[in-house]
Amino acid sequence: MEDVVSQIFRDKDEAIFTGATEASFGSKNGPMPDERITVPFERTFQGLDACLIRNGYIPEEMEDKWFIHRKGAQLLFRRSWTGALIYAADIREEPGRVTFERVTINRDPKQYSETDTQRDLATLAWLIDRLLLGRAGKFPFGDRGILEAWSTVGKAIL
Repeated sequence: MEDVVSQIFRDKDEAIFTGATEASFGSKNGPMPDERITVPFERTFQGLDACLIRNGYIPEEMEDKWFIHRKGAQLLFRRSWTGALIYAADIREEPGRVTFERVTINRDPKQYSETDTQRDLATLAWLIDRLLLGRAGKFPFGDRGILEAWSTVGKAIL
């Protein structure tokens, strides 16, 4: 268990108590562009999983492609080095529980080239499982290949 916590929080003690915030990483934190879609995304997590999700994910090096933090009732998934907001997940928080209700997905081709909503939902689920919860799992890159998967998630595919 300690290994999982260390992996997720990267030995950043302050993140254990406060979680990732907009100011936790020095990228530009732009808003969601007008070109976007909103779709249902329903998942519920309890106990330690809920705690880990609330805490987000702070990148440490260029190979960490995502910065994930809470803002209000949303969990924001940003590209770490550009700050582009790709997914804004609406969450409902209750004691010991986090429920994802829907997600707004960036569709500005200047910021994000994916257009397949089902692929986005699979990627988002994988990011939650791998980066926030520290679970192993095969990245859903399908026919796109390992190089594209690396550009999407970096060393998290290892």
